[in-house]
Amino acid sequence: MTYSLLARDPDHDRFAVAVVTCQLAVGAFVPHTRAGTGAIATQGETNPLFGSRGLELLASGMPADAVLERLLQEDAGRDFRQVHLLDANGPIAAWTGPQTAASAGHRSAANVSVAGNFLAGAEVLDETLERWLQTEHLPWPERLIAAMRAGQEAGGDRRGRQSAALRIQGAEVYADLDLRVDNAPEPLEELATLVTEARKPYVADFSRATPCRAEPGRTPDSADPQQPLPY
Repeated sequence: MTYSLLARDPDHDRFAVAVVTCQLAVGAFVPHTRAGTGAIATQGETNPLFGSRGLELLASGMPADAVLERLLQEDAGRDFRQVHLLDANGPIAAWTGPQTAASAGHRSAANVSVAGNFLAGAEVLDETLERWLQTEHLPWPERLIAAMRAGQEAGGDRRGRQSAALRIQGAEVYADLDLRVDNAPEPLEELATLVTEARKPYVADFSRATPCRAEPGRTPDSADPQQPLPY
């Protein structure tokens, strides 16, 4: 009941998940990330344990395809699930169960995976992936929005849309950017507005002052006002 995109940026050691659906609060259950580990989107008849369990297995050093096999072995409802994941080294694994609501499927290229169900058609996946591949010049938040817009323009979730989420995970325990629109007529456009807000000075100043691994004692007084934002 969703379409989503996972991405890996090996140059900056970060991951991203973007997702849109015709359900309430998609950001609460579908996107999962962990620093230095990987990204997972669990959808269809969503099993949120795929996120937490999958990240644990990835963190143990298990590659993406083996993690997916383990998750499916442990879940009697796997035929109703859709899940895709990528690990810290780039490999991608994806599953669309035979009982997942059609049109459903997944696509991938180097460091990017797209999956969806209840779609207007396969072109939703194709257009989302193609737009991502064509927009390397954009900052990541805007690139994610652009790719998801392409999928929406191709029909998106055939039932409509209600919520959206965008998560970018860097080196910290917390996400560099974690934005959610839980209930809106045009959630992707609301999400784009939040991305714009995230670049405003008051938000940037807060981000620069937040304690991090390298500076656990960072305070507003010690923050570097010229430090670039991680997103």
